[in-house]
Amino acid sequence: GGTEANPDGLTCATGKGAQAFKERLAKADLKCSVVDNEQFLRAMLEKHIWISAFKLVGAIHGCTVG
Repeated sequence: GGTEANPDGLTCATGKGAQAFKERLAKADLKCSVVDNEQFLRAMLEKHIWISAFKLVGAIHGCTVG
């Protein structure tokens, strides 16, 4: 889904089945962008860095995310 900061959502897909995946998500009112490999890699790395940082902070302070 989207947020105020990212109304188009953050989910993205690339490759042969990306458009079909986007269409399936749309049936559930979810958003997905079809991007090229470079944009996908950037989004994937951003997501992994975010998850790693928040899990580390959570582990140090004894809280969870999610």
